[in-house]
Amino acid sequence: MSYEERRKALGLANKDDVKALVENESGEVVFLDVRGDSEILQEPLEGDYKIVCIPCSRTDATELAIKIEEILPRKEAPIVIFCRIGARAKTAKNALEALGYSRILNAGGVSDMDYLRSN
Repeated sequence: MSYEERRKALGLANKDDVKALVENESGEVVFLDVRGDSEILQEPLEGDYKIVCIPCSRTDATELAIKIEEILPRKEAPIVIFCRIGARAKTAKNALEALGYSRILNAGGVSDMDYLRSN
């Protein structure tokens, strides 16, 4: 499935919106990686970013819901969520919105964020 197809199906953010958020609020943006440990080791997000890793599945964000308020108490903090293709990030985004987090972008998969590698 192409990025554009996933963008429509999974509600991925526009790449320009993610890039603008990172550029304009670089010290504030939290990257939430919802992949498993082995996936993170295989393809880490490169760059000098604040990254929080809490795994989710396509249907379950329980661990995220339990841990996030302790890790990230500021609900208005800008959050960029990603996984491998965007499906788990969609589940995580929905869970965070239900908890009152308001500035969340689903960036899709880590490989979709190649435009950030120059930072």
